Amino acid sequence: MSENDVDRSQVPLPQAIRPQSFDAIVGHETLLGQGGLIGSFRTSNRTLSIILYGPPGSGKTTISENLLREIGATVLAHTGSTLSIQEIKRAIDATKAARGSLFGGRVVLFVDEIHRLSKVQQDALLEPLERGKLEIIGATTENPSFSLSSALLSRMLTIALAPLTKKEVAEVIRRSNKSIQNPLVEEIVLALADSCHGDLRSALTFAEILGTFQGAKQLEKFEELKDEVFNFRRGLSNDSHFELASALIKSMRSGQKNDAIQYLAQSLDLGEDPRFIARRIAIFASEDIGNADPMAIVLATSTLNAVERIGMPEARIILSQAVIYMADAPKSRAAYDAIDSAISNIANLGSTPSHLRGISGQIEERLTQRGSFYRE
Repeated sequence: MSENDVDRSQVPLPQAIRPQSFDAIVGHETLLGQGGLIGSFRTSNRTLSIILYGPPGSGKTTISENLLREIGATVLAHTGSTLSIQEIKRAIDATKAARGSLFGGRVVLFVDEIHRLSKVQQDALLEPLERGKLEIIGATTENPSFSLSSALLSRMLTIALAPLTKKEVAEVIRRSNKSIQNPLVEEIVLALADSCHGDLRSALTFAEILGTFQGAKQLEKFEELKDEVFNFRRGLSNDSHFELASALIKSMRSGQKNDAIQYLAQSLDLGEDPRFIARRIAIFASEDIGNADPMAIVLATSTLNAVERIGMPEARIILSQAVIYMADAPKSRAAYDAIDSAISNIANLGSTPSHLRGISGQIEERLTQRGSFYRE
């Protein structure tokens, strides 16, 4: 076997059967067709600056690989947590060199988990994207609006990918049967498609495991393992995302710092974005502590800034310090209650009392008449 050959037994099934052309991709027809958002990039020289946002196993990597292959781009692949400023500069230089070569060329920076980019990394991408010095495809399972700056989002096109349907998942599993040791019976195929919640990668991984058994043993193993694979697989679901955040806030509110630290650790261990936690702490500092301890909001905003600039794993220490401080601090919801009460009373307010009005309007009118008033 040559060094370029790969032993099929060492390649996971999802990778082994990954589509090598757009025609082989199942699902997302409206996006991938010639009139679709992604399809439009296949036949044009438009600069790529897109974010593919979708749940695990929805096809983000597959679509990106096929698009980059079709346009003949050289790919520089990184993750959001490891992309350095130096790597961004190298990508810009490579792009410039490729465009200036005799035959032309394209270099595209692919950033998986783009939601993990720090503020510094995001800021470094703004000018290159604004001036077309860099092409980039980002992939994420997290809502970009919560993790990426508005400045970066305004320079990129976010495309949402829906989970694959049960019918689409079942079609791919049937195709994969020829690559499985013992092909799955139709009952198992339909059960997998029904249980995976549109996550094709997890369905194919489980299919490969089941394919090591024969006959009735396949169904027996499916029933034995399905809950562990699909319901309790490691990772942060939408439900646990909010449940753990709520548990953290309630523990800080009641002064239970040990419980709060435990929920913080659990969130980070499951892959929660530390910036999301830092933002929740900042909100808590004003909503639940307020002027009972004015230093709380100072520490919270410093925490948010430090977490954005430093990132994991060190950010865990910064978050731990903030959580302990918030749990120990005296509590007051006066600021929260006051502004909400005022907002609810707006409809009952009349005009501003005359004795509270300023004279700026009169001064402005006089200066305007003299031609010496300036307003931007």
